[in-house]
Amino acid sequence: MTETLTICPICDSPNLRERWTGDIMVSVCRDCDQSFVNPRMTDDEATVFYQGEYWNRMSATGNNVRDNINTVRHRERARIQALELHKWFIGLHTMLEIGSATGFLLDQLAQSYDMECIGVEPDLRYHQVEPAKRYKLYPKIEDIPPVTFDLIAMSHSLEHLNRPREFMEDLIEHHTHPSTRFMIEVPNLDVIVNTLTNQHPFAFTETTLNNLMARLGFIPLRMVKHGLGNAKPSYLLGMYGSSPEDLTYINPNG
Repeated sequence: MTETLTICPICDSPNLRERWTGDIMVSVCRDCDQSFVNPRMTDDEATVFYQGEYWNRMSATGNNVRDNINTVRHRERARIQALELHKWFIGLHTMLEIGSATGFLLDQLAQSYDMECIGVEPDLRYHQVEPAKRYKLYPKIEDIPPVTFDLIAMSHSLEHLNRPREFMEDLIEHHTHPSTRFMIEVPNLDVIVNTLTNQHPFAFTETTLNNLMARLGFIPLRMVKHGLGNAKPSYLLGMYGSSPEDLTYINPNG
């Protein structure tokens, strides 16, 4: 079962145009330029999908969450994120990661910056693997107590959400304070033109990612494009803030 959208989920505009990406139908908003799969999985289907089927499809070894290829990628991604954004983590004490998977980013920031880190991971198999099992993990965002965090990390999770703006609005309302920062990494649509799939209902360029965050009251403090060891800038890695302290701390030279 699928659902078809008639307005843009980011700006609510009905001014859409359609195009094909392989065998996937995509809508592009003429007003904010956001691209999204349309039609797409329903919310209920997506919930079930990310409880296990997603990783079963992604793993080179079937349903093994310890798949070596992707474990190496997760570890390297966390290393790059900590390296590129290191100065923005200084002074932060608590972190929530949405889609924590194997837990390498949780572990990297806990060990390097003495942060208290917790994660949300719907696939319960990850809760039993190293280093994820060292940390408090919740199956869904609704299970988290009503506390705020200094940093909220979303590494390759935003593009998986059916309703990213609504999800972020709820996250901001319940789990942020005025100085909270967001660390977000997504595939770079300007480089990975086929990133829109059934499991990636959204795709972002630097412009559309910044547009979404601006609608939520956040601006980019630093934006990095990297290729996970490859020269091609396939991924967008951004740190976002909204407090006056963050805005005066921006380094104009990057």
